[in-house]
Amino acid sequence: MQELCEEWQPEPLAGPIMAARADATPPVVSSDVGPYIVADGRRVLNLASTNFLGIAGDPEIRVRDSWCTDLQQSALASAPM
Repeated sequence: MQELCEEWQPEPLAGPIMAARADATPPVVSSDVGPYIVADGRRVLNLASTNFLGIAGDPEIRVRDSWCTDLQQSALASAPM
């Protein structure tokens, strides 16, 4: 059994990176996250996000998030040391 483990060579999970893609830069997103985003100046379907409900850019959600952040910061600031 030890011999099998020592000579085992795992197979690569993916093939080699193509030379043309090796220096590719990720797209720049210049909009709120939602079902569609603006990436590199083009409106495209967003398939790379967990925002499947499309509420991350909702103004009400942002306000509640800022309230939670403020509450956490003030609670930490008032905690005894």
